Amino acid sequence: MKTKNIWFNQPAGTWEEALPIGNGTLGGMIFGKTQIERIQLNEDSLWYGGPMQRNNPKALESLSQIRSLF
Repeated sequence: MKTKNIWFNQPAGTWEEALPIGNGTLGGMIFGKTQIERIQLNEDSLWYGGPMQRNNPKALESLSQIRSLF
């Protein structure tokens, strides 16, 4: 497999220039500094007030109605 690289001339100076990584639950912005790396992390339960189950056990009951609306 061929290796793929991305090269930049300088590290990100602002959040908008940083590289996003994540999996939908845990995310990060990589700034790319070589001496002292800066990574900003965000975990989604911080915005919900702590770890909790966000799966709706009654969702299946509404699935056909939701599909019909599309």
